[in-house]
Amino acid sequence: MKTLLAKSYKLAREFVKTKARAVDRALFDYTFENAPPDAVWDSLSHFSNQDGGFGHGMEPDCRLPASSALGTITAFPYLIQTNAPANHPLVRGGIQYLLDTYDRSLKGWRMLPSEVNNHPRAGWWNYDSKTADSAVVEHWSNPSACAVANLYRYKELVPVDLMQEVLEKALSVFEAKRKTIEGHDYLPFIELAEALHEPITASVWSGLKKQAHAAIVTDPTQWTGYGIRPLWAVTNPACPLMDILEESVKAHLDFEIARQQADGSWHPFWSWGQFDEEWEEAKVEWQGQLTVKLLRSFKAFGRIV
Repeated sequence: MKTLLAKSYKLAREFVKTKARAVDRALFDYTFENAPPDAVWDSLSHFSNQDGGFGHGMEPDCRLPASSALGTITAFPYLIQTNAPANHPLVRGGIQYLLDTYDRSLKGWRMLPSEVNNHPRAGWWNYDSKTADSAVVEHWSNPSACAVANLYRYKELVPVDLMQEVLEKALSVFEAKRKTIEGHDYLPFIELAEALHEPITASVWSGLKKQAHAAIVTDPTQWTGYGIRPLWAVTNPACPLMDILEESVKAHLDFEIARQQADGSWHPFWSWGQFDEEWEEAKVEWQGQLTVKLLRSFKAFGRIV
C-alpha cells in the first residue's frame, strides 16, 4: 500500500497555494487547515452571474462567461462539500437558475447554450443546434441527474410538484439504463444516489453496484487513457460502492500517489487540441482542481502520512 509521504504532501500543498484557483485553494484550506467555508463561498461567487447560474470557466474546459447547466452543476459540489445552507445566496441563486432553465417539454436541462461556440472550449463542448434536443434525451443524466440531485438536496427551495416531476423522470431514466449504463451516465447517478434518502436511494445504489464493473475502468493498464476511474466513483470509504470496488479503489489510490508530478500536482490526461493559449490556462486550473480532489481522497482513505 502506497502512502503520500510528508515531502510529497508538502509539494502538493505548495502547488495548490501558489497555482490553484482561489476556489480550489479555499477548499484545500477548509479540508486540511480548518479554515471556515466563507473563503470557498466568496471565491465561488466570482463564477456566478446575475441570473444565479455559474459560468466564467467554472468548468475549466468551457470558458463561456454566461451561465450554463455545466457551470452550475460544477459549482454545486463546492457548496455541498462545505455544507452551504439553503439560505446562502449562492445556493438560492443556483437553485433558482436550475428552476428557470428547466425545459418541461424535455423534462431536463441542456448542458450549454449556443453562445458557447463563441468562446474557447474543448471540442466536446461544441453546441450543435441539430442535435441539441436529441442530446438531452440521449444523454439525459448529464447534466439532468446532477441538476435533480442538487434540487433534492435543497428541496425546500423547490416547488413540490416540480420536485416530484423531475425525481420521477430521473428514476425512470435510471431504470431504463439500469442494465446498460455507461460511465458518463454512471457518475451523475452516483450524485443522485448520494442526495436521495431511503428507501429510494437503496434501489439506485443496488443498480449502480450491478453495473459498476461495466461502467468503471478497473484495469490499471487503462488508467492513462479515456474512461471513468474508481476514485471518481468512490471518493471515500463510506461509499456503498466500496463493497464491490474495494480492490480497484486501493489499486487506484496506489496508482495516483505514484503519478504525482515533479511540481507536486496531478495533471489532466486530456487536452483540447485547439485554442492552445487558453488550454494552457485551463490545464493549470485542472491541475489545481485535480490535486485538491485527490488529496481529499487520500485523506479520506488514510493515505497521507
